[in-house]
This record gives sequence, structure tokens and C-alpha cells, in this order.
Amino acid sequence: VERLRRSPGVAAAAPRVQAQALASTAAKSEGIVLIGIDPPAERSVTFIDRTIVQGNALAVGAEREIMIGRQLAEKLRLRLGEKMVVMVQAANGELGTAAYRVSGIFATESTSFDGAFALITLPAAQSLLALGSRVSTVNIRLEDRSRLGPTVDKLRARFPAPGLAFVPWQELLPQLDEMV
Repeated sequence: VERLRRSPGVAAAAPRVQAQALASTAAKSEGIVLIGIDPPAERSVTFIDRTIVQGNALAVGAEREIMIGRQLAEKLRLRLGEKMVVMVQAANGELGTAAYRVSGIFATESTSFDGAFALITLPAAQSLLALGSRVSTVNIRLEDRSRLGPTVDKLRARFPAPGLAFVPWQELLPQLDEMV
């Protein structure tokens, strides 16, 4: 991550863990995408902390807190300060389960995002998923987004590790690309 941050054309980089999970309350259960973030690093790459409509964005050390979208809060009948249980298959094959208190509710322009995504801190996600210090993705913000193609090509050449892929967001999220 540090080498990526120092790469030409890269403005910021944020490590993440991402997994499919089941979120449950006394009222209901829903399949979600659980994302573990490093709050300060994430602020330098995305604007998710600026979409908070209730409560607060995640902070370093808030390992038992979760940030959810407004639509997900409505589906699960959850309010700020209430608890939800998250279950996920961990990397070691076991079932990872943890309870989190809703510390923030966000609302973006995408109701599908707001209805499916939940964020916890990176250490909380790594622990829940039995990952140690591993991450699944590193999100990068470029200094100049008009140079996406050439910058991705340079990063691919600079970091030729097996299992490592540099993929532009338009390929990862074609639906969002169409909305934009």
C-alpha cells in the first residue's frame, strides 16, 4: 500500500476487505456486502464519510461499530445505536459471527448501494474473516483521472505480482459507470 501511494500518478490508496455476508436483527435477515475499511485512508479515496445522514462515520478503533445504508436500515428495521449480527464464511472455512452497533447511516445517490453495503473497520473485518493482516483490494485515487489508462498500465508494469490485478472501476462496477 505504501509503495502504491508513492507511485507516480497515485494521489491516495486505501486497503479494504470485502465479503458477502448475512446481516440479521430480531426482525429480519438480509444478504449484504461487508466492507472493512481503514477510516483515514478511505477518506482520502472515497466520499462515503460525507454521505452520513445520521450518526457518525467510522473511526479508528471503533471495532464494534458498523455503518449501513439508509435502505439497509429500513429493510432490517434498524435505528442508530441498535445492534445487528453479521455472519460470514471466514478464510479458514469456519463461520465468522460478530455483533456490531450501528454508529452511522449513509445515503448515497444509489438506493441499491444503500440497500446492500455495510462498512466496518479493517481490523474488525480481518478478525471476523480470519485474514490476519491480508486485504482483498486496495482502492486507488489517481491524481488525474483522465490519465486512467496510462496510469493503470504503469502500475501493472511496476507491480507484476501473481494474483495482483489493476482493474479500473468502470470494469468492476459497469452499472455505476452507466449511471455516471
